[in-house]
Amino acid sequence: MNFIKSISSIFLVLFCTNLSAQNSINFEKGTWAEIKQKAKKEKKFIFLDCYTSWCKPCKVMEKEVFTNDSVATFYNQNFICIKLDMESNIGTLLNRQFEVVAYPTFLFIDVNDSIHYRAEGYQKPQEFIQIGKKVIEPQPKQVLPVKQFQPFLSDLTQIKSIAAKNFLSAYPSLLLNLDRLSETDLKEIISSNYNFYDYPKETTMLLEQYYMNYPIEHLFLHPTISFISKNLSKSNSYLLACYTKNPKLLPATFTQDSLNAMITNVMRREINLTTFADEADVISYKLLNNKLSNDPIRTNRLGFNLYLADQQYYKVTKEWEQYANLYIGEREKFIENEEQYNEVAWTFYQNTNNVAHLQKAVTWMEQVVAKKNNVAYYFTLAHLLAKLKQKERAVVIMEKVIRLVKAANEDTSLYEETLAKIKQAK
Repeated sequence: MNFIKSISSIFLVLFCTNLSAQNSINFEKGTWAEIKQKAKKEKKFIFLDCYTSWCKPCKVMEKEVFTNDSVATFYNQNFICIKLDMESNIGTLLNRQFEVVAYPTFLFIDVNDSIHYRAEGYQKPQEFIQIGKKVIEPQPKQVLPVKQFQPFLSDLTQIKSIAAKNFLSAYPSLLLNLDRLSETDLKEIISSNYNFYDYPKETTMLLEQYYMNYPIEHLFLHPTISFISKNLSKSNSYLLACYTKNPKLLPATFTQDSLNAMITNVMRREINLTTFADEADVISYKLLNNKLSNDPIRTNRLGFNLYLADQQYYKVTKEWEQYANLYIGEREKFIENEEQYNEVAWTFYQNTNNVAHLQKAVTWMEQVVAKKNNVAYYFTLAHLLAKLKQKERAVVIMEKVIRLVKAANEDTSLYEETLAKIKQAK
């Protein structure tokens, strides 16, 4: 019983931008249904500016970008524009659907409440207009990344220049010219612009291919070990095996503790940067977990990283019972604050029917609301109770939610609708 899949009746209390500006984006006011009706009538997308009161880039966007003549003209002509403080009660509630995690976030939404495009962070006026154009102008068919690569190049200066700006575009040419790159060149390319964090698989491939032609003695020089240790993200790489299987070749300054730290760091990166975007990710991650199950010391060191990765893995694979089991045992210790308890409890509500798991979530949220009088936390608790068929308790909690929202001088229509649905549920 998910009461917020449809948000057509949400009454948004939306505030206009500085009215003294000569020209600015015209942010509409009204109910969500009215906004969508206008968007449908005019055949436009809805542009939603998601901000918070403490977000400095949000204030700069409002002052300098939204009031730019070109930006205002473009957005007013092509979108139905609204803005919302995502920390207001309604903003927090909407965020359960739109999942905004950074500010500012700019959402382009169709009349079916589907996000058509999303952008984050400060944008210069022309960049912001280009984002809007991506939404309204027909886009060419997506092609595989290999189609986006630059033609194969042989000029090292040109390759390095492209790599500094767009690592992925230069990647095929880098692979073809590895034997012509100096080690200094390779270090500069990989280390600049934190390319490793964006393209860990490609970076690891470069390292493996490059050092394949070096004598093993070179791999055991301290600068080489340090460079590989900082950038490798593959625990079954032959490079890491060189060090683990030949510890006697390590320099005296590189102790067993240093080697253990290196192994742990490589595994940590492999875990953290796994996106489960393809089957290879899933297979390699399962192999890594099997490996770690026989190494309790390293598992303890990587506990938090494994918790985050497992959480992501079970979300991607939609194995919700396994996801819930993460929090029933020892990994509950990694939930750090009330907001994280609320997030996990809401995920339980949305995705599991296991009574024991739902009861556990109720226990968490009862403890949370005892410490903090928060509308979002009570809202989660009410939904959990309703799902457990504890209607009377759920009604009491929702009535308290409505009182809190009224006290904050915010619209209560969504909450009243939710209360009505709880009362009507069998």
